Amino acid sequence: MTQTLQTPFRKDKEAREKAIYEEYNKMMEEPGAQATAVNDFIMKKYGIYSVSTLYNIRKRVESQMNGEKGGLQ
Repeated sequence: MTQTLQTPFRKDKEAREKAIYEEYNKMMEEPGAQATAVNDFIMKKYGIYSVSTLYNIRKRVESQMNGEKGGLQ
């Protein structure tokens, strides 16, 4: 069993990205949710300036949750 040592910055970043991922998914589950409106809300709340950044965060967290390699490098 390997233990990964993480800096406080990396722990905070992973926690923030997981919160973004969970909030995005929760909002998209609502009936009538529009992806553009949800993206705009999340981006404004977390200070993200690019839709591609939001997309990359979601995909990175998803891959971490599936146990794939390729988290924060």
